Amino acid sequence: MKRRRILGAAVITAAVFSIPAAVEAASFSDVSEGFWAEEEIGWLADENVMNGYQNGAFGVNDDMTRSQAARTLVRVHGLAPAGAEPVSFTDVDESDKAYPAIAAAVEAGFFAEAEAFHPNEPLTRAQMAAILTRSYDLQQAHEVNYKDVPRDYWAHQQISALAVHRLTTGYEDLAFRPSETVTRAQFGVFLARAEKESFRAPYAVLPQKEARGIYYPEVHGLSKEAEEAVNQTFEQQAKAAAERRQEVMELSEQEPDGELAQAYDYQQNYRVESSSGNYLSVVFRSYEFTGGAHGLSHDTAYTFDPDTGEQVEFPHLFDEHTDYASIFNEKIRSGAPDSGEPFELIVDFEGVDPSTRQFYVTEEGPAVYFQPYEIGPYAAGIPSYTVPWDAFQTEQDEPRPAVRDFSVEIEGMKQEDTFKLMDEAGMPFTTYIPQYFDVENVSSGAADGVLVSAAFTEEAEPTDEPVWRFIYPSYGKGEEGTLESMIQNVYDYARQDDVNLQAVNENDHPDFGEYGIRFENEEGGTYWITILEHDGTFMEWHREYPVEMEEGIGGRAEVLKEQWQWSE
Repeated sequence: MKRRRILGAAVITAAVFSIPAAVEAASFSDVSEGFWAEEEIGWLADENVMNGYQNGAFGVNDDMTRSQAARTLVRVHGLAPAGAEPVSFTDVDESDKAYPAIAAAVEAGFFAEAEAFHPNEPLTRAQMAAILTRSYDLQQAHEVNYKDVPRDYWAHQQISALAVHRLTTGYEDLAFRPSETVTRAQFGVFLARAEKESFRAPYAVLPQKEARGIYYPEVHGLSKEAEEAVNQTFEQQAKAAAERRQEVMELSEQEPDGELAQAYDYQQNYRVESSSGNYLSVVFRSYEFTGGAHGLSHDTAYTFDPDTGEQVEFPHLFDEHTDYASIFNEKIRSGAPDSGEPFELIVDFEGVDPSTRQFYVTEEGPAVYFQPYEIGPYAAGIPSYTVPWDAFQTEQDEPRPAVRDFSVEIEGMKQEDTFKLMDEAGMPFTTYIPQYFDVENVSSGAADGVLVSAAFTEEAEPTDEPVWRFIYPSYGKGEEGTLESMIQNVYDYARQDDVNLQAVNENDHPDFGEYGIRFENEEGGTYWITILEHDGTFMEWHREYPVEMEEGIGGRAEVLKEQWQWSE
């Protein structure tokens, strides 16, 4: 049971010679502003529980010795060392300065009696778990499976209790590292969490083991409904991974090469990217090897609202007017992932899909990721791209137009609201446009359509060359046109001497009635021709980015295809 703090003579004496909390916390020479344990160290100094050295340092990286831990616990629990029962450790004399505190800590049950106390030896993380669970009467309420703490380990229950009560989260690799020594800063953080609830995480995320090499998190501390929803998702992920591992092991038995068969493997681990604030975000990583040159990793991310247990959709991370897709696309096209070497994209990257599930949330900001080979070579691994939250702040004094309508006058076609330019993502027909643009209807003997030209400011003149061309060719009307004939006409157009476009790749999206061909011109500029189809009627959508448009291209826009039709 937690001891009440008693202001005994020793504590009062310490208070008389202490420095005010704010001054003392800031004055430690090795505790800079923003130091990871700054707040806890400041609070401990304020409470006169842990103070620094005479040289002005706190000793953040110094090992915490067993005698220092005894004196600190006696101080924080307000015990009276002078009246403690004598102890008979072979390496602790009554004349030792730490003897009264060691005796009081042993009498209180914080340390076990033994032949020797080892007062000057560094405290290990396992020992720290043992003395804190004893001094605060922490019980193991749930199973916890750190990778390096088996159930028969002597401090398994104590380490589990620390995790359950949110005094520790362990390491990112799902290990606790019980034999590592504890620094003064680390011990101070553990102690502050034990003493004060506000220093703890809002809920516990505990590692669980489903099968050999298969780990998943279990959450405790949310509402009953939210906890059940989150944990059910994690358990399903773990069971599916365990089933896949079983399949891989069965495949290994069929492998004729015995040495190769032993290398068959399937594992799943996870990492917690965020477990505070508005989001609980967890990323599972699986690794599979079933022969070949190398194995393959795969990430699966889940982001929840911890209040409700509902999964968060990617667009819901941002304000409805935020052009988040353009911001991410610029980051991704820069070729600089969060970690690893920069690389050139191996695909013609069209932009982040707003419905993507490949995202997670960090304290710094949201992140998107891509599986191996999805946009980069194998050496790129699973590249991720994190954008700081403040990059998504919108300028309220210059609102962008939400919708820009225009219509066309084409013989035989209804003209009302044929197309719209929009600042919202969601449809497949997306590209980049500047904030300001002009629309012009054009007509010729061979085709009718719309030209869209761009401007960099509201006062500036639009570019001489249009950015988009919406063309309704005469050969695409009604029964006269087929997709094959449209594609052939596009290639015939590109091969004209005065056009001279080189085809780079093609993209077929039949579900959206879209067929795209990407070209490059002699100057290296990008030129797209997309064929849109509705009820047997075709339209060509030409997009060209002039050189002067390389800088200043702004918000994401989309073309919303309406239900156009030819009049009979």
